Amino acid sequence: MSAMKSNKVRLLNFALIFFVLSAFALGFNVINSRTKSINEPYTVAETEASPALPATAQATNPCPHGAASLGQYMPPKEGGIGSISNPTPAPTGTVSAPCKTVFVFFSKKPESDNNFAFTVPANRSTNRSDVAAFAIENLITGPTAQETSQGLFTPLKLNGDSNCGGKDFNINIDGSQKGTIKFCKNIQTAGVGDDARIKTTVEAALKQFSTITKVVILTKDDNCFGDQSGQNQCKN
Repeated sequence: MSAMKSNKVRLLNFALIFFVLSAFALGFNVINSRTKSINEPYTVAETEASPALPATAQATNPCPHGAASLGQYMPPKEGGIGSISNPTPAPTGTVSAPCKTVFVFFSKKPESDNNFAFTVPANRSTNRSDVAAFAIENLITGPTAQETSQGLFTPLKLNGDSNCGGKDFNINIDGSQKGTIKFCKNIQTAGVGDDARIKTTVEAALKQFSTITKVVILTKDDNCFGDQSGQNQCKN
């Protein structure tokens, strides 16, 4: 009888120890998971829904959900903005053209205050063929109210009269995959920090397209933007 009692006591002790260890391991995993989520850096979730376009953009750029190929972005023959070659034929009905998702890269407070190269991509949708121009237009327009509340902002602001027939800019893509954007209005800048943020966001917007690997940014006077040397080295 004493041997049976001893065995029961041992089994109860083993069960108690196993229960305590299991509870401790479960509690550790919960704490570790919460700590990881708190320490994760700021990222843009891949599954996050695209932010809504401003009402004016929705009215002028109706675009149904769903991906479609727009063909290859080609350089213009006589200057100006390039065009899309061999686009997917538009289906019959109310849809006028296929839809494409384009990223607009914004600066973000407070990260971009000291790290001028820090950007956050925001999704925009369009059925236009001039996707490079569309990306820059949305960079000039700036983030939505929701994105602004998250700290996103555009460093690219223009003022003054246009010397390109009222347009804000022209984009040209040559055969060497160099994209040249010339702004037709004055670019507002408070110094080298603004210059760097403008360069970063413009280059990111244009280099998302496979036909652009180098970006040249020109002012309305045809000078290299942000070139303190005055030698227009970006044209070399």
